[in-house]
Amino acid sequence: MEKLLTWIIEHKKMTIFIAILTFLLPLVIVHGLFLWDPKCPQLNPKWEAGDMILYVAGFEAFLGTVALGALALWQNQQIHNQHIDSLEPILSMKLVSYKHILYLVIENTGACEAKEIKINIDNVENIGNAKLEHSFLDGLFKEKFELYPHEIVQGRITPFDFAMATEKFPKILVSVSYTRPDINRKKEYSRTVIYNGGYAEKLAAEVNIDNNKIEKELTCAARALVRTANYLDGYQVGHRDELDILSNRSFQNDLASVMDAAKKEKIFSHAEIMEHCAENKTRDITISGREMENGR
Repeated sequence: MEKLLTWIIEHKKMTIFIAILTFLLPLVIVHGLFLWDPKCPQLNPKWEAGDMILYVAGFEAFLGTVALGALALWQNQQIHNQHIDSLEPILSMKLVSYKHILYLVIENTGACEAKEIKINIDNVENIGNAKLEHSFLDGLFKEKFELYPHEIVQGRITPFDFAMATEKFPKILVSVSYTRPDINRKKEYSRTVIYNGGYAEKLAAEVNIDNNKIEKELTCAARALVRTANYLDGYQVGHRDELDILSNRSFQNDLASVMDAAKKEKIFSHAEIMEHCAENKTRDITISGREMENGR
């Protein structure tokens, strides 16, 4: 049906000629039969004006029905074509920079996959003293690839060196071709992509992090902090004890050893602290050393 509608649109004059011929040919044939004398009175009816009017009215009704049917088919075809076009792959592109290197980011924001995608970098402008070197281009631009909806790829373009405040932003001219597999249609076009440094997303840096060592390093840091706290507070606790120690002294033992050795307080062992916490049913340590010695 689509081919028929396309043929009618492309051959309008021929379509009008066929419509006129369809109207006149039966009329001429019927009129000739009326003029023919069959030598038999029963086969020799008269051609009256009412017959002519009836024929014209019937033919007009026939044309109206055919026209309405063709219009309905044409509208359905247009809606179908719009739906097919709405599923077209859309290759959105943007330029981003990282460490003075331009990258082209490509995302399929359409509703259908694009296959046999080929991106050619035709020209690069406004990149300072740098020049486009095809040997520097990412391998992405040297082979075909495919993108399904919402998939993203990026490829290295060229180094650049320019002053953001005084120079024009870089731009590239690319040639794009891809195939839409569901209707086996190939599309080709060219476009310009301009770098926008103010709104470009930063590329994620690749860092080597061994997640297995994170817990170990944190444990070492916690132990170091606990050793320092034990030295300052005069207690001996481990990093796993999770005690809320509210210190009431600062370098007291060190100062007492210099100024007055008699005021030097006892450093309590881990066992004594745990015993005190069990007796008082608390994990908060706020009492002084003398109170702990007296059992208060």
